[in-house]
Amino acid sequence: MPQTVIYHVRPGSEHQLQAVLSETWQIYLKEGMVHADPHVLVKVREDETRDCFIEVFTWTGCFAMEHPSATVQSQISKIEPLCEARKGSLAIEFRDTQMFAPRLPKVAE
Repeated sequence: MPQTVIYHVRPGSEHQLQAVLSETWQIYLKEGMVHADPHVLVKVREDETRDCFIEVFTWTGCFAMEHPSATVQSQISKIEPLCEARKGSLAIEFRDTQMFAPRLPKVAE
């Protein structure tokens, strides 16, 4: 199941969140919760002083997070305080995602 997660980063926590998300990704892989590819993590400027991170990946099944291990729960508890609710949005938003690749027209030789 493709997933997009939007992390509204608390100002000043960008580097720490990036490190924790990297650790979390390795745990997800080790525990067989996600497919290795595709995985994209980008930083987007939300306003003059605040960023959000957007992560796109695919769970190995629709119940991958239904009963997370203690290790995964521990990582999530590290992520939550590094994020903040904004403009009526939750601090961390999960959205179902449909992935597709744009088709580029062939160039005549």
